[in-house]
Amino acid sequence: MVSALIEEIRRRGLDVEGIGRISGSSATIEELKTAYDKDESVDLSSVDIHVVCGLLKLYLRELPEPLIPSDIYEELLDVIRKKPDSVKTITAILNRLPRANKDLLRQLLFLFDEIQQHQDINKMTPANISTVFAPNLMRTPVDPSSQHDLMRIAADATLINDLFAMLIRNFKSIQLEDKDVYLGLSTWSKKSH
Repeated sequence: MVSALIEEIRRRGLDVEGIGRISGSSATIEELKTAYDKDESVDLSSVDIHVVCGLLKLYLRELPEPLIPSDIYEELLDVIRKKPDSVKTITAILNRLPRANKDLLRQLLFLFDEIQQHQDINKMTPANISTVFAPNLMRTPVDPSSQHDLMRIAADATLINDLFAMLIRNFKSIQLEDKDVYLGLSTWSKKSH
């Protein structure tokens, strides 16, 4: 499913203003999610591209554990606090991710890089892409009922956005292990996670 969504965004969404930022129909997103959950065939070619992007964000948001898990969360944010452009250190941390996480991160960064290459048309700079996607990829590990933790979520949001904007800007320098994996987008489904 994820590969189909990414491919459709690459095919039709790179030159669409506000891709990822403009919301698609939530009812249509839910219908498509239900179809995928039932393993039904879905033709994305006639689906509004903002719906396709919304479904990708929903998938990422509903992963049982974020793509960037809590065990490396603090370490990544500490690097961003101290050395915001330390690509080498951040890459070393990301290389500790499980292979499935690295594969998906690589695919997403490739997509984000393509989107930002069209920013004159789509108005999606690395900072804009990060603002709309980062909260779905990395979440502050907190107790949502705690007032202190709610303040931490807000404080960490800027650092998380800075991290992903840096990753997008430096995509070609990010050397995640298993570089040979991106020969095409692998098939992802709810069964993969």
